[in-house]
Amino acid sequence: RIQSMCRRSNRLANFKLHISRVITIQSWVRMKSMYLSYEQFLKDIVCLQRMIRGLLARKNIYRKHEAVKRMQSKWRSSRDQTNFRLAYSSVVLIQSFVRGRS
Repeated sequence: RIQSMCRRSNRLANFKLHISRVITIQSWVRMKSMYLSYEQFLKDIVCLQRMIRGLLARKNIYRKHEAVKRMQSKWRSSRDQTNFRLAYSSVVLIQSFVRGRS
């Protein structure tokens, strides 16, 4: 009777030790799995941020490029209009002098 109680106690202790080890292994596997999925999540977030920042930068460059094109266009238009007015007034002055209408 005492021997069977000792055996039962040993088996119970071994079983509890076995269960404890299994739980530890399961916990480690779950932790590692969660960590790997979290790392992948972070990589995906960084990739998304990189793509969005690139898109915003390209959009900003496009806006600046368009603004520069508008400024150049206005400047060239103003310069050409001024040159045309000067040439026109010079032609009118020369024509009036030649025609004797000064």
